[in-house]
Amino acid sequence: MCSSYFLEDSPSLENIAYTAGHTRLAHHMMNFFGRPFVSQGRVKPADIVPVLAPDRKGEVSIFPMVWGYTSNRSIITTARVENANESSLFRDSWERRRCLIPASWYYDYEHLQISRDPSAAGSSNSQLPEAIRARTSADGSRKGQKYMIQPAGTTHMLMAGLYRIEESGDTKFPHFVILTRDSTEEISFIHDRMPVMLDPAQPLPASFFANDTLADRQSHIQQWINPGTMPWILDRVMDSAATDIVFEKC
Repeated sequence: MCSSYFLEDSPSLENIAYTAGHTRLAHHMMNFFGRPFVSQGRVKPADIVPVLAPDRKGEVSIFPMVWGYTSNRSIITTARVENANESSLFRDSWERRRCLIPASWYYDYEHLQISRDPSAAGSSNSQLPEAIRARTSADGSRKGQKYMIQPAGTTHMLMAGLYRIEESGDTKFPHFVILTRDSTEEISFIHDRMPVMLDPAQPLPASFFANDTLADRQSHIQQWINPGTMPWILDRVMDSAATDIVFEKC
């Protein structure tokens, strides 16, 4: 899921991108990695992009980050929300370093299955056109139609993510992954996973709080990013993620 995503040149995202891209950290990262800061357009793994994360006071702030954790010379771009808190790779980030990734929409390819049984009529890879064989993986799946996907009724979204600080020589830079969940029925034909997407304007309902005397009912954006948020509230934040999804061929 989420092979890449797109940042539109819009008022809702312009300030976030400008703020992150004009930091000293962003210039340091661009010089070190030899890549530009992506403020608009298509975003791919290993790109440097704007991300919302907590500052030293736990408040929502804007930082440049690299998409993907590096591991054994590969890039890990996503984490399953169902078990991120149990994974040795993501547990610490889940507990203390959570972030939100602004986007206009994300891209994914329809994943098609091809039988690997050579005895099945018409199932052999050798009978497929060369262009399709080239896109067929060892498990028999291949990429089909490309789609752009986003929550209904929005011009932009915030994808829930985790981040960590990675050392590169004498320097340290923040890297993030995007959390995924089971896809909704509408888009399950494209892929069985999708990003956890939060509505920027939607606060947590009062009923989500066990103690109705809690005066400062922060939005789910603040609750997700705040390192001090209790684990049970994190589950409720995930429950409030967008499920009304729209898509379009591209």
